[in-house]
Amino acid sequence: MLNGFPTPDPDFERLRKAIMREGQPDRIPFFEIQIDTELMEAILGEPVPSAFDTDPEQTRTKLLKDIKLMRRLCYDYVLVWNMPILPGNFMFADDTARLSRGARPWQSETEGPIASREDFQDFSWPDLSRKKYTRFDFVSQHLPEGMKIVAALPGVFETVRGLMGITSLCYMLHDDPSLVADVFDKVGRITCEAATNLSAIDTVGGVVLAEDMGSKNGLIMSPDHFRKLVIPWHEKIGRIIHERNKMFILHACGKIEKLMDALINVGKIDARHSFEDQVTPIEEAKRLYGDHIAVLGGIDMDLLARGSEQEVRKRVREIISACASDGGFALGTGNSAANYINPQNFLAMLDEGLRAPH
Repeated sequence: MLNGFPTPDPDFERLRKAIMREGQPDRIPFFEIQIDTELMEAILGEPVPSAFDTDPEQTRTKLLKDIKLMRRLCYDYVLVWNMPILPGNFMFADDTARLSRGARPWQSETEGPIASREDFQDFSWPDLSRKKYTRFDFVSQHLPEGMKIVAALPGVFETVRGLMGITSLCYMLHDDPSLVADVFDKVGRITCEAATNLSAIDTVGGVVLAEDMGSKNGLIMSPDHFRKLVIPWHEKIGRIIHERNKMFILHACGKIEKLMDALINVGKIDARHSFEDQVTPIEEAKRLYGDHIAVLGGIDMDLLARGSEQEVRKRVREIISACASDGGFALGTGNSAANYINPQNFLAMLDEGLRAPH
């Protein structure tokens, strides 16, 4: 599948320049927060271990495949996730994706592991102070010249939502607000500790906080609850990352316009990733927020899944024309390189980025 792709020329400065809005880089950089294993296998033409494999040797093999793929596709960084995903209640259904993995999980919207004060007190929280960041050590030892690591962390609200279940969380905001506040406080402190550890790693150039806060129609909680329970933690996380001269990138799905002022002016994000045409087209986000943050991604997931290659290429050119002329932009999917998108469309998206004049 990679016939015709140019020789990689990784340069993390290219991505940093775009995200920090320091003018137009030498070419358009690419950005993703996830490339599914099944899509990796289709592109590389070789098996790739699961991202959730618990065997250390398989994990190292997966990380080497990540490095190989991202370098070959002309990314300037390697994405590495950290901080264990805290347990939630998951449901499963047949995976009908183009590149099926057999079963697809989703998080139960009703109840999570923490449904009471007793559950909170008995919960087994991770101790990150003694955690060795072995994935980062391993990737650092194998980084190609010119590349750095972008570290990804689960967000504060996203983690609490999984621990409590969104329906239960909404009830408890009224019935037991002190418990909700305590869960947010605990998760916020853990996330700050992880951000401290990650941003101290020399080879890490930026940190992504994966914090889905909205649906296509609006916020999942009220703006006031987000401003009280979530944004103060974003402010602390951003300060930690910026004190170490690293980039603070927010991945946030959904229509979150009511929070953008706080995310920019309080959270001090450098960039936002994840834009889809039915929610907020990236051209609109660039117009609204481009004087303050970079916008990343933007190629609609439905188009990548069901559109033709010609339609994808046309849309990529439109977005590049609207967003890339003054920097502050990196090209990528509107959410993630999922196993249900067409691999040829994904590669066509990147190819158009490489062909764009600069």
